Amino acid sequence: MVVSSLAFVLMQVVVRITSERVSLIEQIFFRNFISTVLSLLVLRKRGLPLFGDRAHQPALIARSSLGFIGIVLLFYATEHARLADVNLFSKTSPIWATMFAMAFFQEKPSKIFVPALFMCIIGTYVAIQPSFGSEILPLVCAVGSAAITGGVQVILSYLKSRENVFTIVFHFSLFSTVVAAIGSLSSTFRASLHDILLLIFVGIFAMIGQFSMTMAVRLADVSDIAIYDYSGIVFSAFFGFLLFDESPPLSTIIGGGLIIGVLLLFGFQQYIEKQDLK
Repeated sequence: MVVSSLAFVLMQVVVRITSERVSLIEQIFFRNFISTVLSLLVLRKRGLPLFGDRAHQPALIARSSLGFIGIVLLFYATEHARLADVNLFSKTSPIWATMFAMAFFQEKPSKIFVPALFMCIIGTYVAIQPSFGSEILPLVCAVGSAAITGGVQVILSYLKSRENVFTIVFHFSLFSTVVAAIGSLSSTFRASLHDILLLIFVGIFAMIGQFSMTMAVRLADVSDIAIYDYSGIVFSAFFGFLLFDESPPLSTIIGGGLIIGVLLLFGFQQYIEKQDLK
C-alpha cells in the first residue's frame, strides 16, 4: 500500500509537470492507455483471460466504472478548490474503506486502528493546513472520490481470490482508456515528443500504483492496510521540496513526522498481533 501511494504521488508529479501543455482528459487517457498495453502484454504472455470470468463481470464493471468516476471527481475537485482542502477531504478514503469492509465482510479492525486513524487525520490537517475557503461542490466531489476509492478497495478484496491481478488492472485500464478517448475527440492534441515521453511515465506509475493496491488487498484485510494511504502526504511534501523547490513549513514537517510515527507504530502493533495469533 505504501508503494501504491508512492507510485500515485510520482504520477501526480508528472501530471503537474505536463499540466500547462496537456489537457486533463488527455492525461487521463495516457494514464490508462499505458496500463492497458502493459497489462495486455503480461496477460498474453501468461495465457491468462483478458476480461475474466463471466460470473465476475458485475464486480469488474463496478470496479472499472467507479474507478473512472473517482478519477473525474478528484480532477474536478483539484481544478475548482484549494489544493490543501482537496487533499484533506480526499484522504478520508481509509475511513470509507474500513466502514465498507466492516459492513460487507464483517472485518474487525485492529484495536489500535481508531486512535491511529485519528492521529493520521490530525497529522494530515497539521501538514497541509487547509483553509476551508473552497466552494461546497468541489469538496463534495473530493469526499465522493474518497468514498469511491474506499469502495473500490473493498471490491478488489472481493475479487482477490477470483480474478488475476493483471486481469483486474486491464479491465479498469481499458474501460477508462475508451471513455477518455471518446471525451478527448473534441480537443486538439498539441503535446510535444517530450510531453509524450512524460505521459508514458504517467501510465507506468499509474500501472505500478494499481498493481500494488490490488496486490495489497489480496495479501491483507482492507481494514489492516487502508491507513497506509496516508504515507502519500509525506511523499507529496518530499517531492514538492525536491523537484519544485517547495520548502515545507514547520507544520508540514510536524504533521509528516506524526504520520510516519503513527504508521510505524501501527505496523509494529500489527506484527505483534500476528505473532500472538501464531
